[in-house]
Amino acid sequence: MRPLSSSLACVLIFVGAAQCAEDDATTLQRGRQGEAARALSKDEYLHKAYVLGEGVRPPARFTGTWRTWYANGQLQTERSLVNGGSHGRCKQWGAGGRMVASGEYRNGAPFDGSFREWYYLDGSLDKHCYAVVSYRSGRRHGPYSEWTAHGHKLAEGKFSDDERSGRWCWWDLNGALIADGEHKDGRPWSGAFASRLDSRWRLQRYENGDDLQLRALEEASVSELSQIVRDRTKFDSDRWQATRELAKRRIPSSTPILIELLKDEYHAVRGSASWGLCQTGGQDAQDALLEYLRWSLEGSRLGTSLAQRRPKRSFQTSAPSTC
Repeated sequence: MRPLSSSLACVLIFVGAAQCAEDDATTLQRGRQGEAARALSKDEYLHKAYVLGEGVRPPARFTGTWRTWYANGQLQTERSLVNGGSHGRCKQWGAGGRMVASGEYRNGAPFDGSFREWYYLDGSLDKHCYAVVSYRSGRRHGPYSEWTAHGHKLAEGKFSDDERSGRWCWWDLNGALIADGEHKDGRPWSGAFASRLDSRWRLQRYENGDDLQLRALEEASVSELSQIVRDRTKFDSDRWQATRELAKRRIPSSTPILIELLKDEYHAVRGSASWGLCQTGGQDAQDALLEYLRWSLEGSRLGTSLAQRRPKRSFQTSAPSTC
């Protein structure tokens, strides 16, 4: 029995080794249809991070040329790294082999050329988008566009010395034009302008440099402004502007609304945002904010640090006499 066991063990070891070798070979061959990819040795495969369609970060403080490939063996990116940071030429190709971006990095930041900068919508990996950004001497300069991974254009315009310039257009995920506006001296000047928070769009209209929404808020009644402040479906920036307008009027009926806004859970947690909301609310509004933070965030680092900015006073829900 002992000789049989030894023979069986040898067979199992041989089969196991063969299986491991086959697994390694399968790993190296999977997706490698291009000649360049097939020519890689195992060491090169591991060192240069041959990947199946996804990028892999290089080792910390890596210096040299780093490359990644698509699953079909096509070279995806090639960039020069110094101590783990991008420095020097960077190139990127599409899955079909066409170069889609080429530029130069300086100390980890884009310096000259065209670059693809990726981001996501709604935090969902299947809705990732990218911007094609032109740089000159470390500043955005030249054509700019945003695209979905499926090739749908989301925005198009240009930068001049790091400022938006000329005509900009925006499209929704279905390809419909939703905004078209002109910039002047780096600022929105006339037409419609869009900004996005995840997949939600915020539209603003300008006329000769004036924000028509702000003009409408200035003409709105206290009741209308209060409704905007309390509407959680509104963008935070819209609620913030309505709150500022209420505070500017310095009338007794506005202060309880400010305090009510402070009790909103979102702003209670993000105390710094609440602080900004009440900057124009006067000393009483700021003191009310700090006292509310002491009450709601007692013991937290945020509440303690903010509360040190003003002397403690009793929290009042009634309108202060100065409003």
